[in-house]
Amino acid sequence: AAIDSEISGNTLTGGVQNIIGGSNISVIKNNISDGYVGLLLFGSNNLIKDNIINNTSGNSISLHFISNSKIISNMLNLGGAEGIEFYENVNNNTIVKNTIANHRNRAGIWFTRSASYNKIYHNNFINNTKQVGGFSSGYFTGKGNVWDNGYPFGGNYWSDYSGEDFYSGSNQNDLGSDGIGDIPYEINTDNIDHYPLMTPRDLEGVIDSDGDGITDFIDNCPIVYNFFQLDLDNDGLGDACDAQTCANGIIEGNEDCDDSNVIDGDGCSASCQLEDNDGDGILDVNDACPFEDTKGQDANTDGCIDTIENLFEVIESLNLEEGLAYSLTTKVKNALESLTKSNLQAAENQLNAFINQVKGQSGKKITEEYAEMLITFAKNIINNI
Repeated sequence: AAIDSEISGNTLTGGVQNIIGGSNISVIKNNISDGYVGLLLFGSNNLIKDNIINNTSGNSISLHFISNSKIISNMLNLGGAEGIEFYENVNNNTIVKNTIANHRNRAGIWFTRSASYNKIYHNNFINNTKQVGGFSSGYFTGKGNVWDNGYPFGGNYWSDYSGEDFYSGSNQNDLGSDGIGDIPYEINTDNIDHYPLMTPRDLEGVIDSDGDGITDFIDNCPIVYNFFQLDLDNDGLGDACDAQTCANGIIEGNEDCDDSNVIDGDGCSASCQLEDNDGDGILDVNDACPFEDTKGQDANTDGCIDTIENLFEVIESLNLEEGLAYSLTTKVKNALESLTKSNLQAAENQLNAFINQVKGQSGKKITEEYAEMLITFAKNIINNI
């Protein structure tokens, strides 16, 4: 145990738990993350202030045999269990101006055993699985805990509060809003916030400006939606916020691509945007013929002008019944031989025979979608004969 000590300005990452105990200890402006328990505290007349405790797998703060202490203006976010656990003999403490948010398992504040005469107000309870809870056998075994600072100072902000604010006054029966809910927030019959706040207090650090589900103080790019928090260059600033540097080989900012050069015409433009060099509506990255303008003669949308040579591959790709595929392929083969001999009319007749056979099997052995594509493909070939 320590006496008259100050612990401040530290960054602590990982670990099981940071245990601090004694009298007249100040724990101020520490940044604690990714451990099991952020702070485990015991003793008396201590000050826990302006700390950030983030992403613990257990409790953000656990209080054991602690009294006459102040827990003020701490940011407790993304805990696996409780925001603040009142473990046992937690008495006569003041817990104010804290933000307790996104605790996924138990509650924002959890009563394990006895806790009495604590003052708990002007805190923000935001999106915790349960705002306040405890074991059924020992839930609120203490007495005299106070959840507001009276009127007009108010109590806590509760994100699940459903009341409205049409009235004011200590009895909330005077017309006119006052920023305090018109009905109390009831935790249970003995623990009531009589004056719940309608808006959060001092919410710096918990807001999610870009709406990506990552609170600003842990978001590596808080002004641009970036749910996956990508940071390919590992500079601590999310890719979405990185200054765009085209041609560095890293896709960042508003880039679609980055092929390490600033040359147009290679599929990735000088400004790192995907290109459609032939203007056929198919990006080069998906275009089998990126420099061939199909001019509407691309029935299978592969980016290439339909040719009789390619029709063989298209028929094969459809996995048609063997006999039908052979018959269609034979007609195309005959048409190709006619074209080779410059017998254009014969080639056109053989392709029309192909079209008629496809029409006859449309919706039967050939789906209507595939039939339409094959017919259009053959007609495009005829138009170019």
